[in-house]
Amino acid sequence: MFYKKASKSAKVFVIAALLAISTAVPALLALGPSLPFDLSPVVVPLCALWGLAYVIPFYLPTRSEERRVGKECRSR
Repeated sequence: MFYKKASKSAKVFVIAALLAISTAVPALLALGPSLPFDLSPVVVPLCALWGLAYVIPFYLPTRSEERRVGKECRSR
């Protein structure tokens, strides 16, 4: 998996990018009626992207830490 092997700065960048997406998508959807183009064809993909971008930054660090702690407990 990319995240596990990435450097610390790359991990921070990935999490920051996903949090930026999870902020930008709802803002874009909220501004939809005032935009000069129609958003209706992309609302569902944007919502799916928002859901993934919202969840992943909070899931990844936690799972990595759980694996590390689990390995330490198992080795005792």
